[in-house]
Amino acid sequence: MGWALRVFAFFLALVSFTIGLWPVVGVCFLYLLVSFRPGKSNVEARTPHRFHVSTRYILAGALFVLSGIALVSGGMLSPVLFLAAGAAVALWPRLLASLPFAQVVPLSNSVLMRSRFLPFWWCSVAEFKPSAEAFPRAVSHFTGTLLVFAATGKAYVLAASRSLCRVDAESEVLSKFRLAAHLVGAGLLPLDSEAAAGVLGVKLSRTKLPPGDLAESASMVFGALLLECWRGVVRRAASFESGGACPHPTFPAGGDPLVEAPLLWEVLDSMGKKTRWADPDALSGLIDSLVATREMPLAERIGSMEGAGGRLTIQSLGGDQVCLSRPQLRALIAVYS
Repeated sequence: MGWALRVFAFFLALVSFTIGLWPVVGVCFLYLLVSFRPGKSNVEARTPHRFHVSTRYILAGALFVLSGIALVSGGMLSPVLFLAAGAAVALWPRLLASLPFAQVVPLSNSVLMRSRFLPFWWCSVAEFKPSAEAFPRAVSHFTGTLLVFAATGKAYVLAASRSLCRVDAESEVLSKFRLAAHLVGAGLLPLDSEAAAGVLGVKLSRTKLPPGDLAESASMVFGALLLECWRGVVRRAASFESGGACPHPTFPAGGDPLVEAPLLWEVLDSMGKKTRWADPDALSGLIDSLVATREMPLAERIGSMEGAGGRLTIQSLGGDQVCLSRPQLRALIAVYS
């Protein structure tokens, strides 16, 4: 939660207090309370918790309580507003899937996409480029949201940001990509917005997860799996049928919590029984060289660079030539620096 959004909420609360909009004041200060919660220590972050209540449910519960207080106090409009706000917060993932909020548009000369209707919501997509190591093993310690297509054997990291400006949003999504790349043994290639829109432009129809333990039943998925992971453990998941094209690229809704949280390695190994993972290519070689030369000056990490319009031809230290867009190269260097 960025400082810009906190400052905006504070001033909105002051203005609403001045003109008597008490529900808005309450919502703003609840947001500020939640955003200033102390972070977890490193030990606590590594300790698995069997029972976890998300911030979203805490905020929704607080709004429901405020609705009850407003009703008891004799309010007429405020109880309805607090109740509606609480329901929206509690059902946000479902609303995101059913309403057009998740539709995104690519931004020119960027790796970012922006919501068509929410000006503060941004997202980005990066593709996993397999290395010589088996893919399930290489990403076994992944943290983040992973979208895996069974038909193509391609996997994409999805990152979202709630920010008031484009610079903050790009910094946040690149930080998420950097964390993911640091924890895995496979290359991570941020996609420019047009290529990312193509990935999210595939029509995904949500289906029920295969019955039983996902680590055993993932091979039954023939469309796509959305996996929300923390250090190699799958905490939430969703399955989709894929096919055709959407009128607008759409960010897939979050997964459902799993009763048994399998290892990501187990799930991908199960999918691998019917899915052939993508093979390493020239881009994989470029990323490998960037990883190996992370501490060196940029001029010593790339063999040569030639530009033509918005595209760049890069020669890796291994001798392979690859073509990247300018924002894609900048994001790639940011992830591996």
